[in-house]
Amino acid sequence: MPTTENTKQPDEVLDFMNTLVERLNQWGYEYYVLDNPSVPDHEYDKSYRELVELEEKYPLLKRIDSPTLKVGGTILDGFESVSHNPPMLSLDNAFNAAELDSFIARIDAGDDVLFSCEPKLDGLAISVIYIDGVLTKGVTRGDGLVGEDVTHNIRTIKNLPLRLPKGANYPSFLEVRGECVFPRKEFAIYNEQAIKEGRAPYKNPRNGAAGAIRQHDSSLAAKRPVLFFAYNIVNGAPHDSHYENLQWLKTLGIGVRKENRLIPRSQITAYLNTLEAHRQRLNVDTDGAVIKIDSINLQEQLGFTGKYPRWAIAYKFPAEEVISQLLPEQPVVFQVGRTGAITPVAKFSPVYVGGVDVSSATLHNGDEIARLGLHTNDFVIVRRAGEVVPQIVSVVKERRTEGATPISMPTHCPVCGAIARRDDSEAVLRCTAGMSCRAQQVEFLKSFVSRDRMDIDGLGDKLIERLHEIGFISTPDSIYELKETDIASLSGQGEKSASKIVCSIQNSKKTTLARFIYALGIRGVGESTSGNLARHFGTLDALLSASNEQLLEVDDVGEETAASLTEFIKDSEKQAIVHRLIAHGVNWEDVQKPKEEDMPLLNQTFVVSGTFHDIERKALELRLKNLGAKVSGSVSKKTVCLFAGEKCGSKLSDAQKLGIQIMDEAEAITFLSQFN
Repeated sequence: MPTTENTKQPDEVLDFMNTLVERLNQWGYEYYVLDNPSVPDHEYDKSYRELVELEEKYPLLKRIDSPTLKVGGTILDGFESVSHNPPMLSLDNAFNAAELDSFIARIDAGDDVLFSCEPKLDGLAISVIYIDGVLTKGVTRGDGLVGEDVTHNIRTIKNLPLRLPKGANYPSFLEVRGECVFPRKEFAIYNEQAIKEGRAPYKNPRNGAAGAIRQHDSSLAAKRPVLFFAYNIVNGAPHDSHYENLQWLKTLGIGVRKENRLIPRSQITAYLNTLEAHRQRLNVDTDGAVIKIDSINLQEQLGFTGKYPRWAIAYKFPAEEVISQLLPEQPVVFQVGRTGAITPVAKFSPVYVGGVDVSSATLHNGDEIARLGLHTNDFVIVRRAGEVVPQIVSVVKERRTEGATPISMPTHCPVCGAIARRDDSEAVLRCTAGMSCRAQQVEFLKSFVSRDRMDIDGLGDKLIERLHEIGFISTPDSIYELKETDIASLSGQGEKSASKIVCSIQNSKKTTLARFIYALGIRGVGESTSGNLARHFGTLDALLSASNEQLLEVDDVGEETAASLTEFIKDSEKQAIVHRLIAHGVNWEDVQKPKEEDMPLLNQTFVVSGTFHDIERKALELRLKNLGAKVSGSVSKKTVCLFAGEKCGSKLSDAQKLGIQIMDEAEAITFLSQFN
C-alpha cells in the first residue's frame, strides 16, 4: 500500500479512495451488522485516518456513502413534520400465555402457519427511506400519523448504510421501519464520561437513544453510539415471508437482530422462555417479544383494527425484580393529597429495573405497610408493575438489621399538624384540616387547572407551588386574580410566557357544567359522575339545592358519593369559592334535559367492558347515556346488554351465565347507529 498520496496520479487517488470507502464500509458491516469483525480496531482506524486525509485534500472526490459522513455536522433550528403513509401503528399487548393463545385463536392460525418472533426492543421507533439506494429520509414515529424529520441524525448511525451496496437488487423506493437503541455497555461508558465532564447523564438507554436522534446538531448525535435494528418493510419488500425480508435487509447492510426466529406455533413458548432467560445478556434493553404472522399475504388478509395490526402482538415479559434498601434517614415520606388522603411513599437506594432508574414506590396506605411488615433499614424487592408503576413486592426479612423498628402511619398531618383520622369505611388516613391545610390547597389547585378540568395551559405543578408559596394564590378563585406582573416577577418567567398564561386563564372561564363540577374536587365525584350530575340536574343551582334522596337518583351515585356531595353542599367555605368563581366570570351553558321520546333506552342498564378499536369506550358510554341508558360497572340481572370488547374478562362469563345479550364492537356500533 502506498505510504503517501503525493506519488499518485488523480485516477489512482480516486481508485484508492474508492477502495478505502468500500473496505471501511465492509468492515463496518461485519462489525455492526454481522457482529463478526474481520480486522482489529487499529486496522480500521488506520484506514479511516487515511480516508479523512485524502478527503480533506480532494473534497470533490468525497463519496456520498463515505463512512466519514457519519460524524455529522448538520445543525437545524427545528424539526419538520412528516406524515407517515401508512401510519406507524403500535402493537396490542399480551401479558400471559392465555392472552397470547387468545391472539392466535382470533387469527385462526392453523398448524402450518409460521410465525416470525423477534425481541421487542426498548428504544425509539424510526422510519427510514432509501430512494435509488441512497438514504434520503429518517422520521420519528411521533403520534403514529406524523413524525419529525431527523434525517441529519439518522445518517450518523453506524449500522445504517448511507448507500445500499452496488449490484444489490433493491427497489427504487424502499421504506424500512425499526428501533433505534443505545447499547447497554456503550450507554454506561457514555454516562460515566458525562458525569466526569459535569453533564447530566441519561436516565436509561431508551432516553439516550431518543436524546441522540432528536439532537439539532448531528455532530453531537454522532457521539452517541446509537444503532438501528429493522423490524418491518412497509414499501419495497421482495418476499412474501416477513422473516426472509428482514434477512434480505441484512445483506443490504441494515441492522437486524440475530435473535429473530422463524418458527411454528408449537415453538413460540420455548422461544419466549429462552429470550426471557437471556434478556439480561443482550447488549440492548428488551421488555418482551413481538410475535408476527410470517406471511405478508396473510398479514394483508387479516388487516388492522383502528389501532393495531391484527397479525402481530407484543408479548410482555413479567416485571423484573431487584433488591434495594430503604434510606436510613427517611425510609418513608407521607404525602398529602387534595382530599387530605395521606399516602406513604417508600424511599430506597436507586436501582435499575424495567428499563429505568427507580428510587421510590407508593405504599398506598397503612394496610400495605402492615402487609409488608416494613421496618426501618429493610431490604425490599422492587419491581415495575406492567413495566410502568414501581412497587415493593416484599421485604427480605433474612437481611433485616438489628435495631430496625416497625414503620407506622402518622397520627397527625405531616404538613399542617392537624389530627389524621381514618374512617371505618375506607383504608385511607386523612388530614382533618380541610382547605386550611397547605398541602390540600396546593394539590386542589393542581387538579383544578388540569386539562380534563378547567384546562389552564401553562400553570404547571412547579409554578403553582411557587405562586402558592409566595401567597399569590391559595384557592381556585384567586387564580382568576393573577396579573401578568405577578407571574413575570418569578425567576424563569418572562413577560411573553406570563401573557400566555393569563390569556389561558381568561379562556378557561368558558367551560361546561360537567367540567366545572369535576374541577371542584368533590370526593368520589370523578369525570363520569360529574357528567351524570350535569345531565340529571341541568343547572348548578339545582345540584346545590338537591337533597340526599335526589342525589341518590343519579346514575352512578351511591351512598358514599351522595354523602360527599351533601357535605360539599353544606360547606359554607366551599360554596363561597364557587360563588367567587362565578363572580370572576366562570360560566357555562345549562344542560338541556332531553325529552323522553328522544331517549329510547331510558332506564335500561348496559355494561361496557374490554378494549375497543374503532370507537373509544368513553364515546360508547356517553352515547348510551345520551339515549337515556344507565351504564353500570358490573353485570347483574338488571343488565340488558353487555358491549364486549377484546379482553373483556370476567364480565363476559358473568353475562353468559345470566343469559344476557352480548354484542361485540361491530354489533354495538350497528345497534347504536339505528338511533341517529
